Amino acid sequence: MIISEKGKDGLDALNKMQEQLSRTIYFGHREILLLGEKYALHGVAQVLDKFLRAPVDRYNSFVLTTHGASVKEVLNAKYALENLPGTEMNKIEAHNSGVSIKIGEFMDEISKSGIMPATGAIRLVKDPSSGETTFKIDEAAVYKSNKVVGFLPENETRMLQIWKIGKSDVCASGYFPLTAAVLALTRHAQ
Repeated sequence: MIISEKGKDGLDALNKMQEQLSRTIYFGHREILLLGEKYALHGVAQVLDKFLRAPVDRYNSFVLTTHGASVKEVLNAKYALENLPGTEMNKIEAHNSGVSIKIGEFMDEISKSGIMPATGAIRLVKDPSSGETTFKIDEAAVYKSNKVVGFLPENETRMLQIWKIGKSDVCASGYFPLTAAVLALTRHAQ
């Protein structure tokens, strides 16, 4: 079941969703925070503020940003291994197969000057065997301040992951091709 609402702010939309449900919305069991690309382009400060103020919220949920699709479209996509897309997203992120970042780390990095945090970017793809629309987490969304400023393609996302882990001879050599991509995103954001 997927419910979506629009409101003048996040709290207004949440209240409108609650009016449609017989049970209280509880975010304490959430495993994934999925940010829509359009929303992230305008800033995610309001969502992050909600997590800072709510005592039931856990900071160990993974953060993902959609790329080329809405949150609703991603959540409606089929995935062969799990019944719930959120469960599969959590398992993919837990295996650290992409740019995995949890809410607490994301909030910490986004609040620091000079740091451009990245989340995994989830996009829709066609499953070649079934022809159904599914999702793939193989890119990265790069943030400056509290807004997404661009997306890194799969090959640059892999370099970012290696750099974050610190297991690359390329990083030790002093030349890191990802720098050019991040600089280009920074210039675009200014």
